[in-house]
Amino acid sequence: MLLELWVYIWIFLCYGVGSNTSDAVDPVDIEIVTPSFYGLDTLNLANYLLPAVTTGLAALRRSCPQFNITHRWLVDPTIVTCAKQREVIQDLLAKWYYLDRRPRAMPIILLGGGCQESEYANQLANAWNVLFITTTSTDETIRRKSRTPTWVTTSALSLDYGNLFKQLLQRYQWSSLAVIVDPYSININQSRSIAGQIQRRLQADGFKVLARDFASLEDPISRELLAVIRGSCRVVIYCGGARSLRNLLVYLAVTPFDHPSYGKFHWQEHDNNDEKVRTAYQSLLLLKIYEVTNASNDVASMIPIWENLAVLQDRIPANLHHDLPLPYLSSMHMAFQLLGQVIGDLNSTVLQHPHQMDGTQLARRIINKTFTIGSEAIAIDSLGVRLVGVTLQQFSSTSQKLETILIVSETLNGTLVWQYKAPVSWFGRSSFPPNEPPCGYLGQSEVCIRRLRQGLLVEGIGISGGVVILTCILVLALLVNK
Repeated sequence: MLLELWVYIWIFLCYGVGSNTSDAVDPVDIEIVTPSFYGLDTLNLANYLLPAVTTGLAALRRSCPQFNITHRWLVDPTIVTCAKQREVIQDLLAKWYYLDRRPRAMPIILLGGGCQESEYANQLANAWNVLFITTTSTDETIRRKSRTPTWVTTSALSLDYGNLFKQLLQRYQWSSLAVIVDPYSININQSRSIAGQIQRRLQADGFKVLARDFASLEDPISRELLAVIRGSCRVVIYCGGARSLRNLLVYLAVTPFDHPSYGKFHWQEHDNNDEKVRTAYQSLLLLKIYEVTNASNDVASMIPIWENLAVLQDRIPANLHHDLPLPYLSSMHMAFQLLGQVIGDLNSTVLQHPHQMDGTQLARRIINKTFTIGSEAIAIDSLGVRLVGVTLQQFSSTSQKLETILIVSETLNGTLVWQYKAPVSWFGRSSFPPNEPPCGYLGQSEVCIRRLRQGLLVEGIGISGGVVILTCILVLALLVNK
């Protein structure tokens, strides 16, 4: 009888212990990975993003202390170029997903995307139904949601460049243009991506587009290209370096931020060419992403922290410790903050089985919504793309400073809203020049020649023939190198 009592007591105790164990709730497990490499090809690689990942992860853990959140870099130490990274990114992700991933964790892929490898990563994220967030990618594939149901981006560079330039050109009735890429640009991958988007969209909509590489003015092929442009258009969209851009004298630029590695956007460099190009710079327009500002309170408060973290790790060149690529860091830090709001709002039922919360469901909690992060309102549209606005600016003929002509904003439904801030001023005129000068690009139209033979001077023929290069007014310069 005593033995039976002890048996019952032992069974009861074992049952009780087992019951308590089964009722205990383990912290929700979230596993974030970032494939990248340490290199110098672009400023959105692992070595430059480390400070923002450090602060972003800390912010995420503070906002969701009840979760077990980890982050790891997926790095192949033999990779040092963007071209090689594109080759191995799927191998890196597959090894993690099939061999190293914690099976009961909620997996999330977080990628900079500056090497144009986003589409390769998306193919796997889509197949695995894993949430995929990019922070600097310019890949237009994200807009095809049937192929990208789990992909969202906090990048300020994910504009619909084709549609933006289409509407800009139509607004001023320009239909002929050249799209030029500097093959030696530090961000050649992004430059080619954006130039390709613009070219494809404009050609599909009936614009006459000349697309070429432009190496330097010393290159005979490049000089020949300038001659072709001079005789065929007034509009040049230029993707490349500030030095070669300056040599062209006039340009329209999409510049997310000032950084010494990308060159200086101004006519004055205190050299012998300053006075030569001063007037030419009045012939340019600057299309600038205005949400990306280093002066915002949120970014300003993070700068000293990121700089201190940069000094502590030896992978960032010393000369860049105080010239960090702030918008790249900001969008990476923001991605962690966005995650904090999304997973922090998950209900208890979902959190009991976090590994069953697939990427499509998580993405749906992000798209077509506006989030308040710090003092900023961040809107993600129905395609998973962060909405940003741009300003169209022009150098003043009097102050030689940039002045805003209009602001372009995108709404959640994809509509562009154009708001004029100041009248156009173009060499004493109140409108930009037409698509083609009255006497043709080279001043050789039959009508003008006939009038000249008759002794009739046509106003502006000297301008259209002599400074046609100065009126090639639209040149796109993205993240360019000195």
